[in-house]
Amino acid sequence: MGNSERKIRRAVKRTPIEERSRYAEEWRRDVAEAKSVGPHAEAEVSRGAMRMATHLRQRWLGRLLLGGLGPVWAVIGWAALALCALAAFLFGGPVIILGLIVFVIAVLVLSRAGVHTFWSYFAMVAPVIVGTAAAAFAWWVLGLAIDAADANTPAPEITHWGGAALSLMGLCAIVFITSVIFAAVRQHRIGPL
Repeated sequence: MGNSERKIRRAVKRTPIEERSRYAEEWRRDVAEAKSVGPHAEAEVSRGAMRMATHLRQRWLGRLLLGGLGPVWAVIGWAALALCALAAFLFGGPVIILGLIVFVIAVLVLSRAGVHTFWSYFAMVAPVIVGTAAAAFAWWVLGLAIDAADANTPAPEITHWGGAALSLMGLCAIVFITSVIFAAVRQHRIGPL
């Protein structure tokens, strides 16, 4: 089995189940045709299959989170994301890295799912950036306040901005959720992905 055939097998495994048979047949046919052209063409076909499989998986995850696969699957998907966030917050350390990776993947999937206008896309991505910065600031300020309390010294003046950072995080979450709902409603009106 050649390298291209291994890549095609990985691409088929990455493809959502309901679309595997169609794409597996197409990609294997493309690789067979590319063999007559040369190894470079064969490698290009297998790389294209991997890119397409990744795109199909992202689209499937977006449909899942936006309710395209049904409300039960959407609730399960959002509950899994909430559990990852809760575990990252409670346990910290390496779990926080896993939580950040899941968070970044979810934002990328949601920013590419649905039908967006420029402003709805901006309203989805900008709050994530601002909210993450506000969360980092709130976490830093909390550390300063704890250190000051441990040292029995007054907290620095900047710690008074922690509440504003938390409020900004809440506002960003509301804007993000509203933009996700907007994308889902717009997608529902236009039709399935």
